[in-house]
Amino acid sequence: MDQAVYRFFAADNSTDSSASTVNLKVNNYPLPYTAAAESVFTSNTSFVAGLFVCIAFTFLPASIVVFLVKEKQAEHNSKHQQLVSGVSLPAFWLSNYIWDLVMYIFPCVSALILINVFKISALTGQDCESCSSATFPAVILLFILFGLAICPFTYCLSFLFKEHASAQTFTIVLNFMIGVVLMITSFILDTFDSTKDVNSALKFIWRFSPLFNLGNGLLSMVTNDVDSVQYSEDGTTSPFSGDVIGFELLFLALTAIGYMGLALYIDYSKTFARSKDNVQNDNYGENHEIDEDVAKEAERVARGEADDEAVKLVGLRKVYPGGKVAVRNLSFGLKRGECFGFLGINGAGKTTTMKMLTGDVQPSHGTATLGGFDILSQQIEVRRQIGYCPQFDALFDLLSVREHLELFGAIKGIPQSSLDRVVAEKIQQLNLGDFEHKLAGSLSGGNKRKLS
Repeated sequence: MDQAVYRFFAADNSTDSSASTVNLKVNNYPLPYTAAAESVFTSNTSFVAGLFVCIAFTFLPASIVVFLVKEKQAEHNSKHQQLVSGVSLPAFWLSNYIWDLVMYIFPCVSALILINVFKISALTGQDCESCSSATFPAVILLFILFGLAICPFTYCLSFLFKEHASAQTFTIVLNFMIGVVLMITSFILDTFDSTKDVNSALKFIWRFSPLFNLGNGLLSMVTNDVDSVQYSEDGTTSPFSGDVIGFELLFLALTAIGYMGLALYIDYSKTFARSKDNVQNDNYGENHEIDEDVAKEAERVARGEADDEAVKLVGLRKVYPGGKVAVRNLSFGLKRGECFGFLGINGAGKTTTMKMLTGDVQPSHGTATLGGFDILSQQIEVRRQIGYCPQFDALFDLLSVREHLELFGAIKGIPQSSLDRVVAEKIQQLNLGDFEHKLAGSLSGGNKRKLS
């Protein structure tokens, strides 16, 4: 632009034709950035990088919660089938934990590699005024502890949902809010002297969020480098100190243990809860017509004549919130070796009764015994006595027919030396030989029913 303007005026004021072809050359030699300016520039880049790392990891819990919720949905309920077959709750959650941690290795390693590839000095410890040889190991430890904490945190969240689709969406939004948004809010509050002390106290609450600990930990390492340059602080600060990421590491370690314990406690309380004698709007003493044979059977059970029988139900009752009576004071006994057809119209309470006997739902009143074990106080022993075919097919879509039988055979305690023979016998008995290696999700409805 300057060259064009010069040519225009030079051509008007000169008779020399060469004036219209003059070329301007400019050489620019800017001064190098000062250490403070370089640090600010680097910190801005590092802040954005840490922010995007935090955003990326908001999707990790969503990938975990979707399978947990799907496994307990009524249309699937494979979790309950595993528990009824003999899987203990600690084994169920520990296997999920190990698998989720293995799956976490890939995004964790990828994030650490990218931090080095893009040379984020405040996190790698290279060309960093305040960094030490412990900087990058501290970042590695931060990511490891985050993985250990975010999995059980997600397990606790899974109990809030009944549909896996809504669970996935809500988990992404929730972690974005308690991770990314809280991290930015905390950073802004720290910039004002009037809110700095309040924010320091609030951080001890925010740190119960694993994602906040990850984001704030990365941000603290960046701001620590900036402060050391701007305020000309001598020496290096240990990344493990409380002023950097010490508290974040501590809270991640504690919450990893705490959330896992909380998940087990919630599941135990839901699975092995005692019956609730007082139910809102439950007209327990209501009068209703009872068939003569039903009344006689209830009297027989009340007299104790069914105490030694294989199955005994005593006043078993289930009332759902709102006062809906699903099962009304059911009492009967079944002798050992007896084959009993449990029939009734739609909505009569057949499925609910089966769910109460297997511990899927808790009775509102009454109890039952299977093999002499009470369903309320001895549910683990009860499950060792029974086999259960649920109303819906509790299958894993990505396991084959043979793999299903091998899995549940192993859960039931069939010795490894006999497992292949038993599986082959069951496949032959159920006429599933043509589908032995097909995935359960691709089977017809009838074959799914056989396998289930």
